[in-house]
Amino acid sequence: MNVDILKPYLNGITAPTELRAHTNYANTIMITQGNIIANSQSDISGIFARTYKDGVFGASSCPGFSEEAIKTALKDAQHNADVMALTSKNKNYKLPEIPRGFMPAHTKFVKHPQSYLLDFMTQLDAHIANRYKDLASRTVHLIEQCTTVSLAVTDGFDVERVLPRVHIKIKLVTKDANGAPVDITGTLGGGGLFADHFKNPSDYDEQLDTLYNMLMDKKDGVYAVAGEHDLILDSALAGILAHEAVGHTVESDLIRGGSIAKSCRNQRVGSDLVTLIDFAHTALGETVPLPIYVDDEGTKAEDVIVIQNGILLDYMSNRFDAPLINTTPKGNGRAFNYKDEPLVRMRNTCIMPGKDKLEDMIKSTEKGYYLISWGNGQADGTSEFMFGITMGYEIKDGQLGKAIRDTTLSGVAFDMLKTVSMVGDTVKWAANGTCGKKQPMGNAMGGPALKCRATLGGR
Repeated sequence: MNVDILKPYLNGITAPTELRAHTNYANTIMITQGNIIANSQSDISGIFARTYKDGVFGASSCPGFSEEAIKTALKDAQHNADVMALTSKNKNYKLPEIPRGFMPAHTKFVKHPQSYLLDFMTQLDAHIANRYKDLASRTVHLIEQCTTVSLAVTDGFDVERVLPRVHIKIKLVTKDANGAPVDITGTLGGGGLFADHFKNPSDYDEQLDTLYNMLMDKKDGVYAVAGEHDLILDSALAGILAHEAVGHTVESDLIRGGSIAKSCRNQRVGSDLVTLIDFAHTALGETVPLPIYVDDEGTKAEDVIVIQNGILLDYMSNRFDAPLINTTPKGNGRAFNYKDEPLVRMRNTCIMPGKDKLEDMIKSTEKGYYLISWGNGQADGTSEFMFGITMGYEIKDGQLGKAIRDTTLSGVAFDMLKTVSMVGDTVKWAANGTCGKKQPMGNAMGGPALKCRATLGGR
């Protein structure tokens, strides 16, 4: 279904209304020790409609793409708006005006036969087994996803969107001298199509060797000393920090709910070296991993400069919230599937690069830790965070020492960012994440290496 089919159903409707045809495709294959333990596909489609009246939205959804589904969703959305408007306390509240236009899809989704994908994954598993014969176990896990949206609106941008991403998680397990299991996980792929990333299993030998060598280091690793330390966070940690510990605090629904960022606007929350941007579709001269040109409310997407040179400048918002928090809507209203209303969500959130080389950052550290990867994490509206650290190294006298075992990293982001004294010159993106804020939305996050101070949990 496309916008041309949806548009006629909006004829005669004067209230701000969205009509969305939405498909979620997902494919997963998992192989452990040569055994296929998951092999499934799903393709879920439906219609979502939402209309605005007297300060409230009425929404409805129906499965499938039939004419009956479109008419039913629109009718029920209008009815729900009428009912909710009866008790609205914001009857005179007007949505901010947004430009009209149309945005076509920027890519096409190509499905490979399942047999082709299964054959590739079987080859990759065998390649790993042959290359690293001393592993206790191994798992390769393909996750391929694509969201396809056709959105017609009474005011705003109509859009056709195809947003694919694909990644393969690789988990390697060995045993330490006491026979206890030690594991490490890495991810290949990112935004785009399977063919953009995967052609031959041996193409990723360099990344696989790095993952294996870190596992061997970790097998003989030591526990970090608990306490506050000089730290170098690699790009994966900078990315999760940007998303979890900062990004969520500046989402307008959380701002209205009491996030600490509400009182920090135009104030210093980081050192002069820290600039953080939620990118819409283009960053540093290239298309971002998950480009959003128009959001699910019909708002044309723009970058949100959250922090510039350490000063908190702006928030991310949907169309309704923007005037309430003194900003403009820039395309952060996103919905996971056809049943969902758009929520305030991040897109491609990134700390901007600096001028420092990673090796110089390590050399400048007399005693501390270099943290490379994380396994889980959480943060709250105060910007306080705790992340599980799954790979890292000691730093002694400006050189890397022994690997460290799993530990935790914690702190308050708006305090920790003020300690940033060096920023790497290279940004790396991760597009395999799924944010669990009410809806499991795909997102991308990135950043350079950062030198700062924070607290490790030790053993």
